[in-house]
Amino acid sequence: MRFSYSLLLILLSFGTLPISAQKGPWVLKKNKSDIKVYTRNVEGSNLKDLKLEARMKGTLSSVLAAFYDVDTYKDWAYSTTETKALKIVSDLEMYYYTVSDFPWPFQDRDLVVKSILSQDPNTKTVISESFHQPNFHPTQNGRVRVPAFWAKWSMTPTNDGWLDIEYIISTDPGGNVPAWLVNLFIDKGPIHSIKRLQEVIKQEPYKSASYSFITE
Repeated sequence: MRFSYSLLLILLSFGTLPISAQKGPWVLKKNKSDIKVYTRNVEGSNLKDLKLEARMKGTLSSVLAAFYDVDTYKDWAYSTTETKALKIVSDLEMYYYTVSDFPWPFQDRDLVVKSILSQDPNTKTVISESFHQPNFHPTQNGRVRVPAFWAKWSMTPTNDGWLDIEYIISTDPGGNVPAWLVNLFIDKGPIHSIKRLQEVIKQEPYKSASYSFITE
């Protein structure tokens, strides 16, 4: 996920506080290096949701190959120090565990996620949605279990070999991290992760990956 205080927002990804809460409009915060960053207010929470829009050169399968390679998340996901797959349910569903490095005086955060994949047969858009599953894996000493998390990647292929990416994340790092500090650096981790992911999918084995259940 390599951290300073910008690590106060966990990547990966992506939770609603609560999911049924009313949302404000998306507000453009930054437009840099072909990545647009939006935030929105969430009713009943001091924390903001985040949305990133970007273009990425590659195939749907190359991105999914990186997503499925859970053990290597630390190579591109900002501040991630440990990851492991917990259960592979099918080609479209899995559970995994991840740890994010937080700077002193805060404890590291860990997160248990259920990831579900789907594809629209008309637009070919692939959606990878992640849900918080805090009780699926035991809590660990010295780590704070993230209390709320939800994220969604939407990837739509274009006719010229690019992918239109939308990434939405809503999370609460829990503990005593001030909300104003989280919001101040809310976009650092996800921007870093998207840029690194762009580089990762250009490499093998991701570049030539292919899946029978995905239509390119």
